[in-house]
Amino acid sequence: MPAPVFRSAAANAGGTSIVVAQPAGLVTGDLLIVGVYATGGSAAISASNAGQTWTAVATATKARVWRAIYNGTWTGTLTVTGTTAVSSICSAYATGTFNAASPIDGAATEVTPVASPSMSIGTVTTVRGNCRLVSFVGGDKIPGGLVVINYPTGFSGRSGTGNFPESCALSADLLQPAPGASAASNVTQPLSAVTIAAVLLAVRPSLPPAVVIAGPMGGLDGNVAMIIGIDHLFAVAGPMGGLDGSIGFAVARQSFTKPRREYIWIRNYQGVVLDVLS
Repeated sequence: MPAPVFRSAAANAGGTSIVVAQPAGLVTGDLLIVGVYATGGSAAISASNAGQTWTAVATATKARVWRAIYNGTWTGTLTVTGTTAVSSICSAYATGTFNAASPIDGAATEVTPVASPSMSIGTVTTVRGNCRLVSFVGGDKIPGGLVVINYPTGFSGRSGTGNFPESCALSADLLQPAPGASAASNVTQPLSAVTIAAVLLAVRPSLPPAVVIAGPMGGLDGNVAMIIGIDHLFAVAGPMGGLDGSIGFAVARQSFTKPRREYIWIRNYQGVVLDVLS
């Protein structure tokens, strides 16, 4: 299962209300992830919402994240507002490379804002392999100066607002090949007086194609037929088992649902499910 593929990202920052920049080259079905950092501790997406349906992923103090599946038309603008300065990143991941029905793997991690030159971005525990970890980080302004925040260690920087006097934000991602807890990573900035916050989430890869088996299963002597696979959905066409009505089995370890567990579908010769064992 290939990992989710990054398409593009765009950033913007300013006062209490800003227009979220649209990523370049969007294709219908792309996954949109919007991260917003609000120095005042609250932010909201406007009712205009660029014609997309947004779902909250993280609502941490100062750092907030929403997601949407791009419907093919960016209508009007997407505006975010806060009580003070806000900054935003909108990242897109290519359609067909992530699980559109359930794009976020596990729960997002929200890191409490701290004033420190170094902060952990937290960890997430993924259920499936080949997830794409996405980190969103934001920071307050320095009175009379500029904000400079570095990308998390080990991550690929995707977009950022750069040195901006009100607030700043950045987005980065990293492939996690195997399921489980992600490795620790820190984000740094040069001054201890600046407050920074982070959200870490995992984008789930697309499901593998279904394994389709057509025709009868089992031998003439009634031997049991079995299908064994890992991370696959099975579609069986035709009778299962031998001519004497013996039962055929389909066995699959479906780690996208519950890792490292086997589910056995017992079907009769017509393919009707008789029982499910786990």
